[in-house]
Amino acid sequence: MVSLRTWDNETQRFELKKTLLNETIKPKNDSGKNYLGLATFNSYNEGKNDVSILTKTESEDKKSGDSYYFLHFDDQLEIKEFPIELNGKHLLIYSDQLKNDNIIMLFAPMKGSTDISKYLYLEYNMSGQLQNKIEFKSPASAMLITSMSENDGSVYFSGSSAKSDGAYDEEFGEYASIPSPGFTGAENTLDMRWERGASEKMSNFHLIKIKGNSLQYATTTPVKEFKAKMVTAPDDKGATAYEGKKFFIEEFVALPSGELLIAGQLSSRITYDGVSKKAYQDIVCFHFAKDGSLKAQYGIGKVNNDKNSEIFQMLQHFYLSADGKTAHWEMFEIQGENGYAGFSDALNGVKTFYALYFPRICKINLESNSLDKIHVLGDGQYFLRKNQPKKFDAVENSVTYIGHDQKWKTLWLGKMKFD
Repeated sequence: MVSLRTWDNETQRFELKKTLLNETIKPKNDSGKNYLGLATFNSYNEGKNDVSILTKTESEDKKSGDSYYFLHFDDQLEIKEFPIELNGKHLLIYSDQLKNDNIIMLFAPMKGSTDISKYLYLEYNMSGQLQNKIEFKSPASAMLITSMSENDGSVYFSGSSAKSDGAYDEEFGEYASIPSPGFTGAENTLDMRWERGASEKMSNFHLIKIKGNSLQYATTTPVKEFKAKMVTAPDDKGATAYEGKKFFIEEFVALPSGELLIAGQLSSRITYDGVSKKAYQDIVCFHFAKDGSLKAQYGIGKVNNDKNSEIFQMLQHFYLSADGKTAHWEMFEIQGENGYAGFSDALNGVKTFYALYFPRICKINLESNSLDKIHVLGDGQYFLRKNQPKKFDAVENSVTYIGHDQKWKTLWLGKMKFD
């Protein structure tokens, strides 16, 4: 695959912009069986052209389970195979890449295993060498991992579980939505099956913290506790307590104190112009203490709930004060517009629905677990584009927003300084 990548100042890494050339190859193992590709990973270092692929081969003996492999392709397309050693029959449930290029994986035991709650965490470098391995007791036998974050050398996972005591493969099937440059999202049959299982209402929320070769904690918060600790902003309406449904995490931050802020939106599938699409709905924000226990859920009502706006995800971000006592929660609300999404669309006369953004900012008082009044910038008349929404000044701890009116006749500047 030949791809074009651009530098993203927000994430401080190169992001895939588009694929220029894509050629499919089918490597085989020594016994002649094809590998099934699960996830691909490229180095964040532009000077490295290596590619690592997480794969498996299906076993003819159902009792032994499938075999997983780590394939390393160098810039000469030479392949090295590294078997992933698993004790017993396991299923890959999550994989992602750390900032240092290392690849992490979570495996769950399958039905029939001696202990279906004994999960396995593995960390490999890009060349296929094992760096860390942890077997740990999962808070639930079928724990759905929904997000990963990396802060200060620690890896955090968030997940959820239903009331079932069965194994992961019984509850969610054989496929997990694995983030990687080679993953296409929910547009394939296997993932749609997994999505159906993952969209069921859950009973518990889980947090896992791993540092190096050690499990720091694995916690369980009953879903009913979120409603009991629900906090809303003054004069805001429409906020809802988390009820256990699947949600998309946009921002996952470990504070200097060790506490966590997790913000996102509930997600579902809707029919849009006769096509099934992912929808981003109610806003959620969780505040966890440094031991992984829930301190509060912060609720903010969503402004636009029409389908043309829900098909786009909100951007969210936290700005911390210098004393660490407050965090400003920035939400880019969506207004779906019918028109030309870019210059090429206008040139070719192709009209579509596209997203315009306007910022809403709410200060979180981290010590008292309370919210201040929401500030809405743009007065409902001026909007931002996703590729140029803001400019952050780290010295002043402020953000300048550059936008325009709906008719593109007036330039708008807004500035927010965080105390």
